Amino acid sequence: MYVSDEMMASDILAILRIDLEKYFSWGFQHPKVIKNGVRACVNGFIYQGDIEIKYNNDKDLFEIYIFNDDGSVKDKVEDVRLDSLIEAIDRKVEYCENYDMKVRDLYGSYPAQ
Repeated sequence: MYVSDEMMASDILAILRIDLEKYFSWGFQHPKVIKNGVRACVNGFIYQGDIEIKYNNDKDLFEIYIFNDDGSVKDKVEDVRLDSLIEAIDRKVEYCENYDMKVRDLYGSYPAQ
């Protein structure tokens, strides 16, 4: 079944917005429709820059692309299931080992006690 690029981008954005806390923590902004997906800028804790989320129709799975400043691919995550998409993006953009401690050191008392 054919799905337009606009519809696929809309569906991906709807999936990402299921977890608004993570979506907003990524600083996800300026989404653009691309072939089979969406490209946006993120301003996360561990990565700031462009990201693409694409649907691979042949595999029925997603791919995540992280870019260097020069536009070359810095990292790629393949074969991401729908139920793992948000977590896979979060591991590349926001969350890291000792996340709570690092955020607290950077921003002060977080989370609120």
